[in-house]
Amino acid sequence: MDIKRKLTLILSALVLCASVFAENPDDEIASVENESPTDCEAESGVEADSKKSIVNWISTNPEWSLSFDARVRNYQNFMLYTLSGGATIEMDMNEIYGRTGFDCSMSQVNCTIEAAYAPTLFEKFNLGLILINHFNWYFDSYYEFDFLTGLYFSANPLSWLNIKFTALYQLKATQIFALANTSCSRFDSQCPAFRLEANFYPLDWLEASVSISSYDTYTYFLFFSPIVRLSLGYKCNDHLTLSVSGKAQFVDFFTLSANFNGLGGSVCAKWRF
Repeated sequence: MDIKRKLTLILSALVLCASVFAENPDDEIASVENESPTDCEAESGVEADSKKSIVNWISTNPEWSLSFDARVRNYQNFMLYTLSGGATIEMDMNEIYGRTGFDCSMSQVNCTIEAAYAPTLFEKFNLGLILINHFNWYFDSYYEFDFLTGLYFSANPLSWLNIKFTALYQLKATQIFALANTSCSRFDSQCPAFRLEANFYPLDWLEASVSISSYDTYTYFLFFSPIVRLSLGYKCNDHLTLSVSGKAQFVDFFTLSANFNGLGGSVCAKWRF
């Protein structure tokens, strides 16, 4: 009897142990299944934060837009100088920006190509290079070519504010028809150029910008003939924006004879796609 009892106790202990070990793995698996998503999410979050780069070299899904403009300009006496119109196509990938367009009137035509590459730093700033080519043909008088290159900087300190700044070096070549076959018929010049612009987005449907610069999209005077511009835009929907802008220009700004050179204005319809 003693041996049978001992065998019975041993077998009972083995069955009990087996049942315990059989239940523990399921409990552990269940606990792992219940806890693993949270743990994995936490670990993946930490890994994502640790792997997040401070520099974004290029983005995808570019935004394209097509703009149609009508412009008016005058001289110091406020007499009408030119009425012109044109179109501009733009591509914006945040780090890569490009645009090209033309503006023409009865007396002249302007063409501009602009491209910039500026990687994003800390998700707030863009710093890189910009190139601008401009050609102006004044039918009966002259033609000129402008090439500008330099630094491009953009910052988004607030959700409703964007600041842009360019510091450029400008090369200008001019051919004057009336002085053909003389030493003065063609001349080259070079100077610095810059642009400081602030863009505001106070409401979903309202855009505003103010800038001071030594050049404009189709205007490239020698340094420093500042252009002060103010623009307002109404965002009709996700695609269409209507805007108006006005500008004033001065010449010989660093001398005692600094003069007001004229006013200009434009209306624009911009379609994003």
